[in-house]
Amino acid sequence: AVMRDSYSLFNWMRCAVCMPDKLVRVNNPDIGGKDGRQRFVNWLEVSRNGELTIFLNLLNLSGKPVQVKKNGIVVLGESFPKVTEFVVTIETYPGARTDREQLGYTMILPFNLKLKYCNDLYLRYSTAEILTHRKLRVSHRKEEKESQTDESSLLIFYGDESSMGEVMLERASSTDGEIKINYIDAGIKKHLETGDGKILSHQLLISFRFEKKPQFALIGSLKIMVITRSLAGRTWFLNSGLENADVIITGFDYLAALDIKKNSKLGAEPSNFLQFSYEHDCREKEVEVMTVSSEKCTCKGLKVIEPYDRATGVTRFKARLPGRLPKIDSKILHGARLIADDAEAAPEFDDSKWIHCPTEEPSSLDDVGIHQGHAWYRARVHLRKEHLEIPMDLYVENADDIIGIYINGKYLTTVAPLGNSIDTRDRKTYANETIEKMQKALKEGPNVLAFLTEIWGHGAFETPTGGLANTGMSLPALSPRGKKGIHGKAMLGNISLTDWRIREKLRGETTVSFKCQKKPRAKIVVPASCKGPEDKKTNIEKCIQVEKRTLKLEPGCVVWFYKEFSTTSLPDVEKYNAPVMLRLKGKNAAATIFLNEYDAPIGRWLSDDEWLHRGTWANPTREMWSYTNPDHIPIPMRSLKKDGSQNLLRIVFKDTSDGLEGGYIDEIKFVLNDDDLSVDTGTGKTIRAPSAALRGTIRLNF
Repeated sequence: AVMRDSYSLFNWMRCAVCMPDKLVRVNNPDIGGKDGRQRFVNWLEVSRNGELTIFLNLLNLSGKPVQVKKNGIVVLGESFPKVTEFVVTIETYPGARTDREQLGYTMILPFNLKLKYCNDLYLRYSTAEILTHRKLRVSHRKEEKESQTDESSLLIFYGDESSMGEVMLERASSTDGEIKINYIDAGIKKHLETGDGKILSHQLLISFRFEKKPQFALIGSLKIMVITRSLAGRTWFLNSGLENADVIITGFDYLAALDIKKNSKLGAEPSNFLQFSYEHDCREKEVEVMTVSSEKCTCKGLKVIEPYDRATGVTRFKARLPGRLPKIDSKILHGARLIADDAEAAPEFDDSKWIHCPTEEPSSLDDVGIHQGHAWYRARVHLRKEHLEIPMDLYVENADDIIGIYINGKYLTTVAPLGNSIDTRDRKTYANETIEKMQKALKEGPNVLAFLTEIWGHGAFETPTGGLANTGMSLPALSPRGKKGIHGKAMLGNISLTDWRIREKLRGETTVSFKCQKKPRAKIVVPASCKGPEDKKTNIEKCIQVEKRTLKLEPGCVVWFYKEFSTTSLPDVEKYNAPVMLRLKGKNAAATIFLNEYDAPIGRWLSDDEWLHRGTWANPTREMWSYTNPDHIPIPMRSLKKDGSQNLLRIVFKDTSDGLEGGYIDEIKFVLNDDDLSVDTGTGKTIRAPSAALRGTIRLNF
């Protein structure tokens, strides 16, 4: 990062550590990678104006912290560390990690690095990692209304708390004079000699222990800051209004300066204060905040725990936090309306305005310009009495992705062929009861078959049917079998299905307020525990409290769940950065979720893996389409209405059962997004946990 503008000059080198004649040697068998039986370390060489800088890459894959002893590293014939031992740490996570590769950590150490913003100083070596080396503009007030700005530089080292670090600085030559220290904290020790002899006059050797409280040393115009790894991720660099002087602030998880000119609420002159916004984990009760500035500063709302130190520029404060997560109104989704949307399955439904397939076979959705979401197919077949005297099987050559099957308005089943065929002769997929139901649904004369399809994306997990000419190679990309919907031969027994028609989307997807004469074949079921003991009437308040209501779906039903809610029932976006998600749980169901008037869904949901196996030889899982918990749908907070009007949550639930018993929804609930990791105290395994950040603004006055 310190040489980011010179990537083109980088030249990665590799050497076996056990070979002493190479440029780099690390005397520790636990450091380095392995290539067969040979162990190696990597380093980076940068050559500028004839000077060679090396960035040493210390890789620790042992799964535990590795200690490097004195003189344990040799670079260009020079050994270090000279007076301390240091640790190559492991990667840390908020969850439980036991795998060595996950614990692997690479420590980058510089050797012979010219400090860009210090004309005559080199960093000979360091056993502490560098966070940044940057200019530091410092303001000095001469009088009450007059000040001047000087440029110095800042070099920040970081490491694990309680571990040791060692740094050697030097001038270009011994004739350039001694390196003088203007100020040094008690925790930073200057060494005059090592076991190999005295430190040369143009060199400076310091060592330190990383402590929770930052430590400082001033060397001419260079300010050295030593902090822990945890604090390094919470160190922010801002430009103050005081003659463009720089301010360093540590402690908050996130911080950003506010544009003073655009903030009409600020009445003071922009030359003597700095205002910034912050975010921090609201589960904490307090956070220690440190400012580093060239002038004394005060801050309303923060408690001073250490006054301004003129030598270091440090002021330490303490900010109070809630110590708990914000709450979401548990009743926010109660009282929803249910609207049916499966009339297209009925044989009498008018499909005269639908897309007519040009041939006797069904067209794929891609061939008619439909590439996402839901679509209905309808086909017809005329049966004579003799056709019904023997069992008839349904066969569709290609079907993808999720297909619900209806015969004369009677739901048969839902399958997920993933590009394979629909064939009711497969008794592993189609139970005897399902076949019997199909035979009963068929009748003499005209019959109407309806298929509700849903595309889950053009993936490469379908079996490819294409190939390269004159080779044995098959194509893993979109193949004919990868086309969506249903296409190819379609037969009922030995009779072809004809008069194929297609319509894109459900009616509830094309308009928010549609009317349906048909009653929804779904209902909210109230457990017996929520009924009154005497008159058996529903005790709604008790049900709301225990939250045990279930949405029961009848076989094959498609139903919309409509619920308006206010943004005020969710955590205040001005006060909290608290992402919210919709949590769904159930079995034998699928859902598509919409928010407000937006046409595009905010998420899709599959209840479980069991029904996904119906209709394919493959082993699909819900995680095939999702990298997070498949039961969690993030809510786009920016799409919520902030003017006080009601939001509208629309969820279309589809029963995906085998037709014998309908599916159900156990939970429909807004909860905080579980984007944090924790460890289960019982199992010791990593679990996801909710988190939220408190938002606020702070003003520093100089």
